Formats: sequence, C-alpha cells, structure tokens
Amino acid sequence: MQLPLIMFQLSGALTPEILGQSNAEHRAIAKATLAGDVEGAARAMRAHLARASKFADELPPQVFRF
Repeated sequence: MQLPLIMFQLSGALTPEILGQSNAEHRAIAKATLAGDVEGAARAMRAHLARASKFADELPPQVFRF
C-alpha cells in the first residue's frame, strides 16, 4: 500500500521525461537480470536508485504531504 501512496504524492512532479527515464532504467535492470549479468543488473539498479534518490531529495517538502 505504501508504493501507491508514494506514487500519488509524486504524481504532480513526475513528468513524461522522468517516467520515460525510469522506465528505461527498469528495462535495463530486467534485461541484465534475464541475461544473467549480475554485475550489470547491480550497476543498473544502483544507478536507478541514485537517480531516484536525488530526484526525491530535490523535491519540495510539501510534496510529501500526509
């Protein structure tokens, strides 16, 4: 239940460009995983989490309303 709530809170900040980038990152993670490329999957996951974390850190506090 937490993910839908978080996505709702972020919905105003998620542009088509950001969603496209996230989708591409998820595809890269899945592709590496399916290919058995453990290091590639880990690298792609770390890059995705770093970008997503930076994005969340730069949002104004009122985005995370309760």
